[in-house]
Amino acid sequence: MDNIENDQKAENDDLDMDNEDMNNSESSSDESSQDTDTENTEMDTDIQKEQNYESKLAELEQIINQNKFQYQTYIDIINLTKEHGEFNKLREYREKMSQVFPLTESKKFSWINRKLNLINFFFSKLGLWLEWLKDEQKFLDNEEDRKKVDELFKRAVQDYLSVELWLEYIQYSIGGMGEENGIENVKNICENAISFAGFHVTRGYTLWEVYREFETALLAGYQQSSAGSIQTPEQTKQINEQIEKITHIFKRQLGVCLDNIESTYEELKQFDESASNDTQVKLIYEANLKKFKELEPFENALNEAVGDATKKIEAYFSYLDFEIKQIKEMEKRLLNNQKNIKTVNSINGKNSEMEILEKSRVRVKCLFERAIADDSNCLNVNLWLKYIYYLIEEESKQFSDGKDEYNLNVFKRSIRNCPWSAKLWTTYALEIEKFNSPTEQIKNVYKEAMQAGLQTSDDYLELWHAYLGYLKRSLLSNFDNETQEKKDLISEEIRDNFQKAINQLFDYFKLNGDPRFSLERFWAQIEAKYFKSMDKSRKIYNEMILAKSDIGEISHEVWIDFYQLEIQYGDEKHQRKLLNRALNELKYDTDKQVILELLVNFEKLNGNIGHFKTAYHKYEILKDKIQSNYLKSQQKLSEKQTQEKEQHAKSKQKPKKEDHNKKENQTKGIKRKKSETDSDSNSKQIKDKDGFAIPSLPDFKQPESKPSVSTPNEYKKVDPNCTVFISNIKFDVEEAKIRELFEKQPGFLCLRLIKHWSGKTKGYGYVDFEKPEQAENALKLDRSPIEGRPLFVSKNEEKDSELNFAQNKFKFATSMEKSKLFVSGLPFSTTKEELEEIFKTFGKVKEVRIVTYKSGKSKGLAYVELEDEQSASKALIQTDGMLIGENQISVAISNPPKRKQPFESRESEQEIKKDEIKKSLGSGSVESRSSSTSTPMSFVPRSQQLLGRKKTLNLK
Repeated sequence: MDNIENDQKAENDDLDMDNEDMNNSESSSDESSQDTDTENTEMDTDIQKEQNYESKLAELEQIINQNKFQYQTYIDIINLTKEHGEFNKLREYREKMSQVFPLTESKKFSWINRKLNLINFFFSKLGLWLEWLKDEQKFLDNEEDRKKVDELFKRAVQDYLSVELWLEYIQYSIGGMGEENGIENVKNICENAISFAGFHVTRGYTLWEVYREFETALLAGYQQSSAGSIQTPEQTKQINEQIEKITHIFKRQLGVCLDNIESTYEELKQFDESASNDTQVKLIYEANLKKFKELEPFENALNEAVGDATKKIEAYFSYLDFEIKQIKEMEKRLLNNQKNIKTVNSINGKNSEMEILEKSRVRVKCLFERAIADDSNCLNVNLWLKYIYYLIEEESKQFSDGKDEYNLNVFKRSIRNCPWSAKLWTTYALEIEKFNSPTEQIKNVYKEAMQAGLQTSDDYLELWHAYLGYLKRSLLSNFDNETQEKKDLISEEIRDNFQKAINQLFDYFKLNGDPRFSLERFWAQIEAKYFKSMDKSRKIYNEMILAKSDIGEISHEVWIDFYQLEIQYGDEKHQRKLLNRALNELKYDTDKQVILELLVNFEKLNGNIGHFKTAYHKYEILKDKIQSNYLKSQQKLSEKQTQEKEQHAKSKQKPKKEDHNKKENQTKGIKRKKSETDSDSNSKQIKDKDGFAIPSLPDFKQPESKPSVSTPNEYKKVDPNCTVFISNIKFDVEEAKIRELFEKQPGFLCLRLIKHWSGKTKGYGYVDFEKPEQAENALKLDRSPIEGRPLFVSKNEEKDSELNFAQNKFKFATSMEKSKLFVSGLPFSTTKEELEEIFKTFGKVKEVRIVTYKSGKSKGLAYVELEDEQSASKALIQTDGMLIGENQISVAISNPPKRKQPFESRESEQEIKKDEIKKSLGSGSVESRSSSTSTPMSFVPRSQQLLGRKKTLNLK
């Protein structure tokens, strides 16, 4: 039995083992299946990530191809490629970005590093350059790779002044000491660092200390190599020379105005006491210590301004002005009286005062670089211009150190930081022209400038003048000696560019692009002087300038310019004809007087007695007329002033006289016959409790009681400050719709629409509120749509309030607003919300206003106001040229042209101009009137007027 049971148990165990093996097999199969599924899922995820990466990268690359001035897009590509480990792509776009923008020490421009409302500017130690450099150092395999990184460091330290970058560069070079000439390379880099960044007043001393520590380490190595044995003469010489080098670095450092100068002097005492006791060293140390005390308040002002960008840039400007003033005073003292200069030999064997002057100039350049590298000052055009003008002035005085490349580098960096400034582009183009750069390179600079997002018509006009001036210098300097075929090509190129400039300004800005016709006048001068073609010059004036008199007024300056051209290159016949034509077409007597003076002088030299007599009599008649008008205007002015004085005197005397009469009547007891008004006033006198009448105050009338209930045609008169003015109302609008809009506002009293006798509204009205602040709150309803038309809501200004009219005649600013952007070229369907969505990525959007017609339809224009100038500058760079739908938009800083004067003020201004007189022939200044001045025009269709400006002149 036991055997049977044992056999049965064994069979059961075998069965269990078989089942277990089967289960294990099935489990293993399931796990293998799960692993396969996981691998497939991960593979699908990787494929999806790769597709997303390629799609995102392609999208960002397309943005860069459309507009390469997209700073944030470069940052996005760099982050994206680094995240996916695409090192070659990362290196490519870092290189591309460095060609367009200077790379800051910080990872982003300071205006990107804002947190909430606090202006918290900071520089990250691992910035764009340092991050790039550290990445490149990870792949160092050979000496060639080290050279590439070394070149990157050289480029990095040129973009912005950064003591940290120089320290990193020195540290990197020390790592290559073991290579051939490695020690000399470290010394050269240290010398380059202290020669400029070493003049940083508060942080430059760190570079000097690193240099000294490096030389001290070499000294320790020399001493250690000779330890334990007798030094050879060569070793002794080497050690002594090294000690002299370190002492010399100490003395050089003491010769620069730096923070920590006292500690440096103490270290010199410990290292070489005899050198510290040298009289000359002491004098230099004390002079620079005194200078540092002078500069310390300015350094403190910079530290106190941290967090306030406006205050900080003002502190930098004050600092720079002080330093530059000191330099000019030193130059005047030294250079105007060189024989009396106190010649005290410095440690370098140079005149000490001249050496101080040279070091002061380097310190000023270093201060400019500090200012540019600090906060968002790299975007400040005025700072760059101040820096550039200083360098140009130093160069003109022949004070430059011969490093013209330094100036050129500054000019180039300025346009990379502020590509929207025409002045910076112009100075850069002139600088590279001075270097005799290739023609194609200079033309590319101007071409790039035209695409860089200039802001105003003046910017484009200035750039076109600079470019056309360059073409004149480069193509016409040897024009007379060229072959006829070459002359034809040159003349065709210049004419094409003039026509292109005129057309572009008209396309972008219409008649405001060049209101004084400066391009056309320049063109006419080129035709006359170089191409010897007065006929074509006259054609330019007649067809492209003077023919526009029906569109806008032609100033007398244009006529005089034309006349001067005729004098130089024309003939007497055309000169006389031109002056007489000017007399017929000019409108103001003062302008005619200037032309008549020219005509009299012309006939005196060239005419016969008949011509001279006619011109002279015309001049005398006009002069008498102007004299008479002037005397009349002076007389009117004198009479008006006299009347005003008399009225003012009467207004002061009248109250006193009435009071005096009342006193006389009371003291003398004169009895007067009661009038009706007297009886009325007595009947309404207030009596006390005993029945005695209480006399009322002088000129006081008891208020009359008015019915409390007003009829539909009556309303209670309220304070004008409690009323708002509404306009742009459809004539057939239902009053209930407007009432419905305002009834929701607190304190609403009534709606008063001004209507015709027929009952239709005149398009405007008034809304009354209980309190002024409630009326002020209702102004927020301005441009609310009523039946598809914007309702204008504005303050209620009384007609007789001249002050209010002057202050509130236009509700929007008419001057430049650096935090507000003007956007043009928008699709007409663009909404306010869509614009907010686009611009909110660059900073807080305070307001978006889409410009509409009175009908409410968009004009394709808008104003976007951001919270600060830095956000606006960032948005300008990144959105100008952006595509919205199929429209390419233009974005510029808001700088509206001056608004035209009301008709009455223009009329009075013209009267004054008609009454002006010149006390002598041609004396005094005559205001020029550009073609954009509003004047009566002939009945020519507007389309024809505008097309006339763009007309292409056929000179062939």
